Amino acid sequence: MDCHGDRSMTTSRQGRDVSLFVDEGAYAKTVHGANGVACTDCHADTKDKEHLKNPGNLAEVVCGQCHESAAEKHKLGVHAAKDGKTIAACKDCHGIHDILPVKNPDSRVYPLNIADTCGECHDDAQKVGAKLAVYGDYEAGQHGVSTRKGMLGAAVCTDCHGSHEILSASEPTSPVNKKNIVTTCGRCHAGTMQIFNNSVHGKLLTEGSEDGPSCRDCHSSHRILRVDKDEFHLGMVAGCAGCHNEAANTYYSSYHGQVADLGFAKVAKCVDCHGSHNILPPTDNKSKVSSVQLLETCKQCHPKATPKFIGYSTHLNHSDKKKYPVESAIFGVMSALLINVFLFFGIHTLLWFIRGMFVKLRHEGPPHLGNPTGRYFLRFNFYHRITHFLIFTSFMTLSLTGLPLKFHHAAWAKMLAAALGGFQMCGFMHRMMGLVTFGYFAMHLSYIAYLWISGKMKLLEILWGPKSIVPQPKDAVDLVDNIKWFLGMGPQPKFGRFTYWEKFDYLAVFWGVAVIGLSGLVLWFPEQFTKILPGIAINIAWIIHADEALLATGFIFLIHFFNTHLRVEKFPLDPVILTGRLDEEEFRHERPLEFALRRQDGSLREVQTNAPPLWMKNFARAVGWTFVFIGFALLIGMISSLFS
Repeated sequence: MDCHGDRSMTTSRQGRDVSLFVDEGAYAKTVHGANGVACTDCHADTKDKEHLKNPGNLAEVVCGQCHESAAEKHKLGVHAAKDGKTIAACKDCHGIHDILPVKNPDSRVYPLNIADTCGECHDDAQKVGAKLAVYGDYEAGQHGVSTRKGMLGAAVCTDCHGSHEILSASEPTSPVNKKNIVTTCGRCHAGTMQIFNNSVHGKLLTEGSEDGPSCRDCHSSHRILRVDKDEFHLGMVAGCAGCHNEAANTYYSSYHGQVADLGFAKVAKCVDCHGSHNILPPTDNKSKVSSVQLLETCKQCHPKATPKFIGYSTHLNHSDKKKYPVESAIFGVMSALLINVFLFFGIHTLLWFIRGMFVKLRHEGPPHLGNPTGRYFLRFNFYHRITHFLIFTSFMTLSLTGLPLKFHHAAWAKMLAAALGGFQMCGFMHRMMGLVTFGYFAMHLSYIAYLWISGKMKLLEILWGPKSIVPQPKDAVDLVDNIKWFLGMGPQPKFGRFTYWEKFDYLAVFWGVAVIGLSGLVLWFPEQFTKILPGIAINIAWIIHADEALLATGFIFLIHFFNTHLRVEKFPLDPVILTGRLDEEEFRHERPLEFALRRQDGSLREVQTNAPPLWMKNFARAVGWTFVFIGFALLIGMISSLFS
């Protein structure tokens, strides 16, 4: 210490200064100092005075001369010398002149400090490689968090990997080898290990199968999350998918899976139905998904479920015609309906667009359009405008809150659901707008009854004739004639109060409310409906609701928006449904049969009105453009997701 007690004493090694100072007082408190281990016991080459004449670099200390057992174990592990270079020597973990007893809280290998000691290397990807740079994961995991809280019972590196004989996970005798990991975890989690060993997964491991999952397959190795946290539950499905890919695909096609994929953790996931460590085959009566236990399993979330409820298939695969013949047939019908509607009206829209561009470029349209005369006529009364406002606001809200479920896998769907307040808020808004839909439908039926009972319209006029919105033979003729006009094979047909495409839209609302509405009610109240209907009704309702909603949204945002607002004659926007007013020249050109009929029966003067005020025009533009923009944004998202 005459020399090494000098704080300024240094030497040069590999071009850098290294301190040779040793704190004698601190050393006396170490495990070596307290037991009378002298400097020369470790540094044997300093016993003669030659060291003073030629200090040089001392020989490597051989800890094994005292710690033979630990040294032998170290040689067998991954930290031993490789290609003549020691990966991690004793001093890297225990220190040099500051080695303290393991039970000393200041020791580098004290349980609460061991992670930091290992982290000196295993936090550096350049030093140990990205695969072994696991310190950050351990710190974020439950074991690391517990250690930081001072819990001595929390697992640290040495509890799982050992201390000196640290073996690679590929070594059969390694405590973290796949076949041994359950036993290793079981040192702390004994009860869980016992349950797991009796499960279908545990038996696979016992039988030596490579397919059997171990603790780390579900919980990971280092970033072990608390099982009561949403992050763990949402990630668990992806973990199960690693082995059960087909089951995961069908799960993500179900309501449960789609909601979970949007980040809602309080919905049934794999462990909720199958169990966690106690997973048994369905043929075992003790299994949570056996025919004996399944109803009770479902009652965890659906307390009023009846025996019919369990007829619902949580892993429905509608492409499997043998196992699900009814669901497959209904899916086929809905798919055919969707394809044929879009195919027919897609061609119709394309031909109309091309014809409209020719009319525009050749200036073949009526010259007076776009030059209002100042005379306006009421096309839609206040009731019509309010009803349509309820229709498109509820429909747009239903689309915004329902499409994220259909396209749950897409980034835009996840962002949209989050922006709307999460899935719970989306679900609440969706159901409320469903009630609004039933409300305006009932209001419309009441209005028709009022017209009939009050004598304002005869029942025959409502159902037939030029004032009726019900399709008639003339509409089929108009359709054919209009297509001929698209192709330049004839004049454009003359229309009355309602065109054939408007009548199709009208009937589509009736169809949609009945099909989407009723299937939506089954999905909203599955327990109540399955008191009467079999559980398969939930699956059928899910298929119908999803595909019909896709048809409705796609049709409105693509076909209806074009027919109403974006065709050349109306571009960029037709505000009539919100203003209710139509200019005389537009009336004469677009509805010549209605204009002539009203002039003939004297009702034209009854519908004459003032021009829409500026505030009404601005309101119509603001609302119209807002909904057109949202609709097209959703349409782009839908198309991109369908083909991704």
